[in-house]
Amino acid sequence: MGVLSGCGANGASTAGGDTIRIGLAAPISGTQAQYGTAFKNGAELAAAQINGAGGIGGKQVEIVIQDDKGDSNEAVNVANKFVTDKSILAVVGHFNSSATLATAPVYNKAKIVQVSPSSSAPGVTDAGEYTFRVITTDAFQADYLAGWSKELGYGKVALIYEQSDFGLGLLDVYKRSAPANGIEVVAAEAYNPGDQDFSTVLTKIKDKQPDAILSAVSIMKPP
Repeated sequence: MGVLSGCGANGASTAGGDTIRIGLAAPISGTQAQYGTAFKNGAELAAAQINGAGGIGGKQVEIVIQDDKGDSNEAVNVANKFVTDKSILAVVGHFNSSATLATAPVYNKAKIVQVSPSSSAPGVTDAGEYTFRVITTDAFQADYLAGWSKELGYGKVALIYEQSDFGLGLLDVYKRSAPANGIEVVAAEAYNPGDQDFSTVLTKIKDKQPDAILSAVSIMKPP
């Protein structure tokens, strides 16, 4: 977790009080809770290490956690809570790209720094001057995967993508990079976050007889 200091535009300041309060927005519950838990544990561990070493300028770091449930609408509610809390210096979050893109206007209007550890949709790059991330974009990942598909000798590839900003970004770049690598995209099937039954999608793909299936950020060879 990065260390942020100074005075936020919403009036939050490290100059007064004995605590530096940083918001954490993550899916603590819902289908993406495992990732939210990882966010929470990582942030709390970082804060404990900083505080154990004397804090920042003698001030202790406090992580203020809000559950956005991995839902864009709930994420906006969380963002509004953070920007109206004058004690919050900055926000770590959100987890998925859709939540980050939905909340970016809120944080940018309030001039509160937002740092996402995991939102990789290309659109996050241009979401505002106060919105940042610490992960490569889908534009890089998908282009790399297209080159990797070629190296593995796969000429016909089927895509299974999440119906979200993340999945659509990955799909778009891969499809644009495929022709230059001699790859034919023979199918592109979407699924919704939380889906568990992929039988219909896989049946459609099987009929296209692809050499490989690209799902999210992995490549697999059909059985």
